[in-house]
Amino acid sequence: MVINITYQPDTDYVDSILVLLSLAMKENLKLLLISYKYPPTSTKEALRSKLINKGVSEDQAEKLINDHVIFRSINPFSYSVSQLAIRELSIIEKLNPDIIIFHGVEIPRHTTNIKTHIRELYNQMNYLKKLGKIVVRISAYTNNLSYNLESRIADAIIRFWYGALKAMYVIKLTYGGGSGTPT
Repeated sequence: MVINITYQPDTDYVDSILVLLSLAMKENLKLLLISYKYPPTSTKEALRSKLINKGVSEDQAEKLINDHVIFRSINPFSYSVSQLAIRELSIIEKLNPDIIIFHGVEIPRHTTNIKTHIRELYNQMNYLKKLGKIVVRISAYTNNLSYNLESRIADAIIRFWYGALKAMYVIKLTYGGGSGTPT
């Protein structure tokens, strides 16, 4: 299954990772978080801080993260699209996680032309689905074209949006791939 999670570019991405961590805890799964934006220490600290802010003790937060999350980062501009896909797959095959989270997927979209990007992405997602992996692609909303491309390869789409009071709303939950301007 491929899940596309989109959030406002000026908001916190960690809320979506908390949802996935809860699933990992409940089902005793391992998450692999590959970020194109931040180094592993930054994503780990952001998740740890969010857990503590939600009332989890520091020791418990560390234990949850150590038991359920592996952090990696990749600079997508260091590779061609094909090389990037191979690099990602080598990490995935070595660590064998249950859920793979790609964070900052709006960035690699801009490393090559759309046709090449979508072909490599489609092939990679189908391969990971064939392996029985759950793939979560987290991105900041940048424009309709990028949103529509990401939505086309997804089996489910979740859109986190925040209101004026910074209350989080799930605006759209679609199964079977979607398209169109997010509402």
